Amino acid sequence: MNRLKYNLIFLFIFFITSVYSQNTVHIIDSLENRITKVVGKEKANTLILLMEAYLDVNPDRSIELSKEAYSTAVRANAIDIRNKVVYLQAKAYYRKNDFFHSKEQIEKALENFKNEKNKEMESYCIQLNAHIFWKNEEYIKAIAEYNKAIDLHQRINRKDLEAETYLFIGVVYRDQGLNDKALQYFYKSLEIASKNNIYDIKASALNYIGGLQWKLGQFSNALENYKKSLEIRKQLNDYNNLASSYSNIGILFKDMSKYDSSIMYHAKALSIYANTKSLKNKAYTLSNIGNVYWKIGKYTEALEYYNDALEIRMQLSDEANIGKSYDNIGNVYKALNQYEKALDFYKKALDIREKQEDKTSIAASLNNIGGIYLKLAKYHDALNYYIRSLEIRDELNDEANMAVSLNNVGIIYREISNYKTAIEYHEKALKAYSILGNKIQMAVTHNYLGSVYWNMGELKNALHSYLTALRLREEIGDKAAVASSLNNIGLIYRDMNDFNKSIDFYNNALDLYKEIENLSGKANVLNNMGDVYVKFDKYSQAHKLFNQALQIREKLNNTRGLAITHINIGQLYLKENNYYKAQKHLGQGFNLAMKTNEGELIKTASFENYNLFQKSDNYKKALEHYLVYAAQKDSILNRENSKKIAELQVAYETTRKENEIQKLKQQMEIDDLRIKYQQRLGIILGVFFVITIIIAIQLYILLKNKRKAHHMLENVFSVIAHDLRSPVSTLCNMSHLLSGEQNTIDEEEKKTIINHMDGMTKSLMGLLDNLLNWSKTQSELIDYKPEAINVNDSLGECLEIIDVIAKNKKIEIQKEIPDDLLVYADKNALMVLLRNLITNAIKFSYEGGKVRVFAYEINNYIQVGVEDNGVGMNPTQLQQILSNKPNDSSSGTLNELGTGMGLKICKEFVSINKGKIWAESLENKQTIFYFSLPKFSNN
Repeated sequence: MNRLKYNLIFLFIFFITSVYSQNTVHIIDSLENRITKVVGKEKANTLILLMEAYLDVNPDRSIELSKEAYSTAVRANAIDIRNKVVYLQAKAYYRKNDFFHSKEQIEKALENFKNEKNKEMESYCIQLNAHIFWKNEEYIKAIAEYNKAIDLHQRINRKDLEAETYLFIGVVYRDQGLNDKALQYFYKSLEIASKNNIYDIKASALNYIGGLQWKLGQFSNALENYKKSLEIRKQLNDYNNLASSYSNIGILFKDMSKYDSSIMYHAKALSIYANTKSLKNKAYTLSNIGNVYWKIGKYTEALEYYNDALEIRMQLSDEANIGKSYDNIGNVYKALNQYEKALDFYKKALDIREKQEDKTSIAASLNNIGGIYLKLAKYHDALNYYIRSLEIRDELNDEANMAVSLNNVGIIYREISNYKTAIEYHEKALKAYSILGNKIQMAVTHNYLGSVYWNMGELKNALHSYLTALRLREEIGDKAAVASSLNNIGLIYRDMNDFNKSIDFYNNALDLYKEIENLSGKANVLNNMGDVYVKFDKYSQAHKLFNQALQIREKLNNTRGLAITHINIGQLYLKENNYYKAQKHLGQGFNLAMKTNEGELIKTASFENYNLFQKSDNYKKALEHYLVYAAQKDSILNRENSKKIAELQVAYETTRKENEIQKLKQQMEIDDLRIKYQQRLGIILGVFFVITIIIAIQLYILLKNKRKAHHMLENVFSVIAHDLRSPVSTLCNMSHLLSGEQNTIDEEEKKTIINHMDGMTKSLMGLLDNLLNWSKTQSELIDYKPEAINVNDSLGECLEIIDVIAKNKKIEIQKEIPDDLLVYADKNALMVLLRNLITNAIKFSYEGGKVRVFAYEINNYIQVGVEDNGVGMNPTQLQQILSNKPNDSSSGTLNELGTGMGLKICKEFVSINKGKIWAESLENKQTIFYFSLPKFSNN
């Protein structure tokens, strides 16, 4: 869509929204006039209203007015107004991100309101203090302050303030990546607001819920909630928040590749902010419009909007957002291959952020700079910046952005052809995104893996990764990303020599790019399809496709794209021996390639021109182009090889030094571990023998019931043969390998064997324990002794036993059980239930995941839940596992052992203790097992 069309849209929306937004301007002008006509307490009140009106649009003006308001209130002996002036000063400083002066004023205001016994204003001060802790990423302190505020809100029965504060707590959890917790508080706020008809808070809650759904890639749900929020704000004539809703929907439409709609909604927001004189928000919206243009490759328009935003931010001395503008402008120059200019803007952003000591933003700047050095093939510099960024993000425990850095390091190793290390880094990133549930970035990471496998020539693995990315993107509904994945798959099928599948996927990508009006993507696919037709000697179709791509790229003025297409057409004419037309296109391709300053492109263009002139006997021209080709080839080889060699030397030196330091230590550790696990193996075999004797005794007691004894005997030997014989045999073999062939196994292999033994022995102990408990239930020898048991204490004892298993897998166990919950049950039974369910949750969780154990009272029962964020189950698997039918054992995410008896034992022990057991699960997301036991009562 051309610039004129968007200008007409802006003009139309401006006239519509200006009717709505004139109110704010009118209010400010009216109050400014009023303060010249009133005196005493009335003037103080008017100044208070004017301070509040300026808070969003010009906090400096609000602070300026506070001095006059304070002195006027003192003269009028209006203590309540004076105290509110101090609070509004604190709020204005907060809006300016001047937290030092804001806290100073909060302390004064809080003391004043306590003396005044004004609980409502006291709660506002506490809440503002919590905001400052939140802004400074002191999340625990922020939540503590918000909870203090909620206590006050409940004491004065202010449901609106209570609901609002629940929203703030949700935001704190959201910013920590605890999305489930965040949603819990957002919905809690929504429930209170809906019940009490608090429409502004209801709109905010819907907006926050939509924002989190957008972050998680649930675009349709996000849009639905954003629009519900928008309708409420329209009814309330809440213009500032209405503009915010328009902006949010605009951002969402951009990510859904609905660019016209995105521009439309941002235009609505811009018109409101322009009329309310809210310069900060106006700059934010200009930047958002620039983002849309940048995404669709209209870089001239993007720069125009980014520069307009920067100008306003410099006028406001808004340092944090000036840094963001520099980043945006740097992104445009990076896309234009003007790397020195991009680097200049990225470094300007870094300078600002280092002065502000904003670690999160510093890490982002380091990451951006690393990206430029990567483009310049300066791998050492790129890696240095990426690692510095990763270290800061690790220090901040910023898991999502740590994953970004891991992917970037993976890209560097791919570029230097160290594919094994590249895959390791991408897989680490993928694991982090899986735990966070971020499907958007999971798809991006699968795409990176596909690229690595493609470079390795492992086309089947590349295809698998690209198909996984496609599935995730289809679930999200991001059409531009889906089209990109379809394009990648078409490329793989081309290299697999599967013409039909390649063309099918390219056509599907082309249809999507047409639907979302993405001309750049459309041209890219057409060009790729032309390549396929050339490969399969279908020249007429190839000509048609290349020319379509050429027309689009001429319209977009895409220099690099035009160079590629002209070269492709020239190559095709050369195949057809049409030297005249080949010279025309290859010549243009060469000239355009020189403008891009891309070594690889220049090398290709010059080599094709050399071929052309050699075939047409123009040896002078052939020599000229060959010299350019040779120079580029040497330059590329020298530059990249030197960097690759440098990186490999760094990696080698680092590894060598670490190996030297650790060598003796490792040998001692391995010797100690070998002895330790040989001893453990002996203990396990001994325990195994004792359990077998116990089962035999129990079988003897059951001789009167021969059928039951026979059935039990079959089950016991089935378990022993199937699930215990194999690991015991494996452990024996491993032990023999370590003791008998020490000199032929290197240190790394020894450590791998010992770590494997460690996991197997721990799992085997659990299996034996389950076998003993199961045999007791089968022989009806369970001694049921119900008593009052503290659930939290029992959980603590249980975790002491299984803590090692959790730590080995880097699983965090979160306890959310009140101290005073008592059940009436058999203590051993409760311990077995907790141990089995938690161990199972660890087993099916991914390394580095979380297991949550929670409990609450309901209808004279205590309900306990064990939640993991692991592999989950589909409805069929869930129904199977909850039925009374035999369940097959399943290996865990790290191939942990299982007998399939754990859940059987839980079912029987719950039944014996007069309770119930059930489960909920979402495949590839989470599983929650619940059980209930009777609550202890003194009666």
